[in-house]
Amino acid sequence: MALTWHLIKYVADPRRREPRNVGLVLQAQGRSIVRFVGEDEQGHVDGRQVRWLNLQVDAYRTWIDYYRRKALSGSWEDVNRLERRGRVKNFYTELGGMRFDEDVRLDAFFDELFRELVTVERPVREPRVSPLEAGIEEVLAIAGISPTRHITVPGRYKPDGTLTQVSFEMGYTNGQLHLLDQVPATPQQGPLYARDLLSRVTAARNADSAHSFLAFYSSTQAEQGSTDLDEVLLPLEGVALTVDVDDRDEAVSTLQHVLLI
Repeated sequence: MALTWHLIKYVADPRRREPRNVGLVLQAQGRSIVRFVGEDEQGHVDGRQVRWLNLQVDAYRTWIDYYRRKALSGSWEDVNRLERRGRVKNFYTELGGMRFDEDVRLDAFFDELFRELVTVERPVREPRVSPLEAGIEEVLAIAGISPTRHITVPGRYKPDGTLTQVSFEMGYTNGQLHLLDQVPATPQQGPLYARDLLSRVTAARNADSAHSFLAFYSSTQAEQGSTDLDEVLLPLEGVALTVDVDDRDEAVSTLQHVLLI
């Protein structure tokens, strides 16, 4: 059996050319197996698992759909043709290798390849609570709100798109479901997190999965990092209520008014 595998690479900054392997395609006897970093068994992408790659999650999902469609339809040459035109900057593919093996078990071989070539073991760190997270916990406690942690709801990334699952950090139900998340107010992470949250909020809204959405941030963090808060929060305007945990009294009042009344 002839086996061919391709690595899918992502470059955060094309000028620095520091690619990371984010996906793998294995082809054998007309069959293709495809997997990407951050995907669960159903193919859903958890944006929190790929934030360390500094990529836009909605763009990542689009490329995943593209590569998977081309691989499963036997149209991989379309990928090569697109790359030869030089139009792809952040994502590209590379022939990983070829092998002939009559006795290979495809799924086991694919799992081994993925572990060796794609899965990145990040250093294990002691859990650390950030000032923003501490502020969130404080205002929730004062407001008397005990949310459900790490909640998943139905979502559609396009109004007429396929129903999928979307993750949020917290959810609170008081007759209606409210979804809560956070946006770090830093120049590097803030805009990225905001776009990711906007994508998830939009998907949940398209599926009518929640009554309201709240995004926590820290004005102190923004001041310390000389962050333009408008740049960070503007993408969320009109779809989520932003709550400054450093204005504690106002934050508590907002939470009680929105979630408890």
